Amino acid sequence: MQTEIDNLRRALNSPRPCVPGTLYRYLLTATNFLTWLDGKAPPDEMALHRYFTRRRDEGIGEGTLRMTYGMLKKLYLANGWEWPLRAEDRPVPPLVMNTPAFTPEEVTQLIHNRGRYSLGERFYLALGTIYAPKRSDLARIKKRDIKGNTILVNAGQVEKRRTHLVPEEITPCIEDYQPRVNSGETLTAIFYRICEKGLGGRRHGYGWDSFQRTLEALLPAALIQVGKPQLLASLFLRWGKKIPALSMSPRLDMPVSDPFFIELEVFAVHPFLPLWAHQGG
Repeated sequence: MQTEIDNLRRALNSPRPCVPGTLYRYLLTATNFLTWLDGKAPPDEMALHRYFTRRRDEGIGEGTLRMTYGMLKKLYLANGWEWPLRAEDRPVPPLVMNTPAFTPEEVTQLIHNRGRYSLGERFYLALGTIYAPKRSDLARIKKRDIKGNTILVNAGQVEKRRTHLVPEEITPCIEDYQPRVNSGETLTAIFYRICEKGLGGRRHGYGWDSFQRTLEALLPAALIQVGKPQLLASLFLRWGKKIPALSMSPRLDMPVSDPFFIELEVFAVHPFLPLWAHQGG
């Protein structure tokens, strides 16, 4: 197996070096596939169909499987194997993503049971319930993105990157774990483990976006209730556009001298932040 992985590494780094995070995801996907084959390379068409079926049965979505298709095709080409699938075999993600939202009670239960999680699971749950990054954003986070009491959430687009203030309520969760670049599949597996430990089982169709669906419903209303502009929620959640107006919203005047004005305003009404200050189960 090592020869096949080395061939893929050389192909990805030629004629110019591959981005480290992308290289890691390709090599991890290829390694998982070849390990599953258990030495039966080169794999034929039916082996690929069985592998994709297995991944679907494990709850992997069509978007991720579509990326897996491209990565495995690169593995084949790098090793001189004939790619047996056709373009129409490539998984197609749904046109409209309709990830369900967690109820506030479910999020409360997840946080309350944080004593059951590993350091990594607690780290990602803290980020999910407070900042609601997408799975791809969580996968990019690495140790150097955490500096002092701040953390960079890199959404892949310059206008959607944001260095967030880390509140003291979740500081232990952030300090106790050293993240590295992960694959999307790894973050999905972490999400499932959190649900199994914190809610007693997986939630079909749910994902890291479920935290954003919850917060995008709760934060604007909480801000309006205390006379603050709901645009604060849009900026805090790194949206590319404003959250649709719930009512007439006050004008937003941000002091230039305070880079964390948005965080402090949102933290004051954040529905889940106080829960992290209490002793978990």
